[in-house]
Amino acid sequence: MEKRKFWIGGVALLLAVVMIANTVLSAVFQITLSGSDEETAKGYATNYLLDSNGYLTKDTLARMGEVLGTYYTPSGWEDYLSKAEIDISKEDYEKALSDVNEAISKYDGDDDEKLSSIYLERGCLEILMGQEEEALADFNKSVDLNAEQDQVYLLMAQIYSGREDVDNTTHCLEEYLSRSEGNAESKITLAELYLANGDYEKSFKWFQEGLDESADAEVYFEAALCAIQLEDGKTSEAYLTKAIEMDDTVGDVYYYRGIARLMEEDYGPALSDFKIAVERTEDTSLKVEINDLIDQLEASGVTPET
Repeated sequence: MEKRKFWIGGVALLLAVVMIANTVLSAVFQITLSGSDEETAKGYATNYLLDSNGYLTKDTLARMGEVLGTYYTPSGWEDYLSKAEIDISKEDYEKALSDVNEAISKYDGDDDEKLSSIYLERGCLEILMGQEEEALADFNKSVDLNAEQDQVYLLMAQIYSGREDVDNTTHCLEEYLSRSEGNAESKITLAELYLANGDYEKSFKWFQEGLDESADAEVYFEAALCAIQLEDGKTSEAYLTKAIEMDDTVGDVYYYRGIARLMEEDYGPALSDFKIAVERTEDTSLKVEINDLIDQLEASGVTPET
């Protein structure tokens, strides 16, 4: 009987391995890397330019003085940066990009961090003008000058995620989070990328760091899939129970909790989950597999338990 039960768990776990990639990859790029209303590179670039715009923080009198003082007669690189801030406030990104180009061409300072921030600003403007390759080049110049420039990596991750480039998105998020505390969304996204790529240890690490009160049922479900691959049935069951409490329609959540319970040799509750799962799933092949598991458990004398 023990050998038969072990074989049941092995078959179920193998099926889970096959299904996980399809489950996660289908949605892995529907991500939020920032607080932007528009979850794209353009949305984040716009937010960065507005948040770092000194002109917008000044009162009306100070703004008038800046316009009259430098906007129409810029000379040095600092004047052109001030002019760019005014054009950004007007959402005239083409003019602002021209201003920043002038600032870079006239730059005669020796402050690498300042020059790094100018390249970062130009990269954001290039994103808004649809010049992604130029933006990536400027972002690389920015980090060459200031290796701690964490926002650059978040912007590059946005560009690569828009291209569904898993490797570069993963690399940029790793670089970003190695320099910044980041937010829960960026950590969960990195966990999802590693899960889709089959790197379950790294995935589990980032799920644990990213799970917080804002996590929804889908995130707990994905974290549970990762725990299953690490043969951590106890954690997987806890995450899946949490997901069920929040939204018991996510994925085939009862099926996977049944798998987790099989791993913990908790056969009665596993059978109960499989009976719920077989009624809910619309996947014909999965229904066949679940019915097979139910038959084997019942043939071994297992009865449903809650």
